[in-house]
Amino acid sequence: MSYKVLVFGAGDAGRRLIYIVKQDIVDIMGFIDNDQLKQGKKFYNKPVISPNEIKSFKYDFIVIASQNEKEIREQLISLGVSKKEIISFLNVEDAEQWSALFKPYANISPGATYSPWFEDQEFLKKYDKVKCDTLVDIYRCYELWMLVKQYGLVDGNMLEVGVYKGGTAGIICSAAQLCNKNIIVYLADTFSGVVKAGVNDSIYRGGEHGDTDVEHVEHLLKDELYLQNYRILKGTFPEETHSLVDSKSISFCHIDVDVYDSAKDITEWLWDKLVVGGMIVYDDYGWELCDGVTKYLNEQKTKADRRLIYNLNGHGILIKIQ
Repeated sequence: MSYKVLVFGAGDAGRRLIYIVKQDIVDIMGFIDNDQLKQGKKFYNKPVISPNEIKSFKYDFIVIASQNEKEIREQLISLGVSKKEIISFLNVEDAEQWSALFKPYANISPGATYSPWFEDQEFLKKYDKVKCDTLVDIYRCYELWMLVKQYGLVDGNMLEVGVYKGGTAGIICSAAQLCNKNIIVYLADTFSGVVKAGVNDSIYRGGEHGDTDVEHVEHLLKDELYLQNYRILKGTFPEETHSLVDSKSISFCHIDVDVYDSAKDITEWLWDKLVVGGMIVYDDYGWELCDGVTKYLNEQKTKADRRLIYNLNGHGILIKIQ
């Protein structure tokens, strides 16, 4: 069965919907938006209409892709749209319809408010220096900072695979240097973009995020952050550069590689070298663009020697327990 869908919101959330629809059963006919500057134009090659034009379409559902869910729902009902025809990112009551039409992704807005990074002046200084050199938000950067400071008390070196422009490397190396002068952080990247994209990855095709180089990362870490506790490994990891790692024991690893096969190969190389209690943080677990990494980690849930935690900031955390 195929469903015809209109999306209310020609913005970031609407853009995300493009990637998570079950394409074999969903036909996005167009986008609705209250912004008159968007109306009459195209959004991802679909027409953007005003709410008053809804009646000219035959649709099965209207999906609200906006934080203003309550107001838009009321607006749609006032225009004669049935409650049963409205689905929202945020309304749990819509879960049954949502699961029928979309992959398991939706906007997440936890109500928690505790924000300890505002009190951590050392972290804020480092984050201010690296924030333009990472795609990782402050929430995930702070989690890396906090975890590395704790794992710095454990014997073992550290590893990051997927360095890009060096932002999270700067956070990890800074935290490690604060708590243990003897830790070496190995930083592995092709510096030419994503590799090993394959059949398990819906979006990535290879070569993305190639706008970086070793010199840029070296400048950030050495000249801006005054770090010395790292080794940069250029090439595909683990195949080309694993021999450069002193891997007798590794306590902590950050993997940000976007695709299934790369995440799998790194984890399989690393697992025997990871100390019991050691941790791997996967940046990409919670993101629909990186569904291959999500798939790989979900396959780890049933293994007796590890535990998987999903942090709603997007991180998937794998802990070795035996």
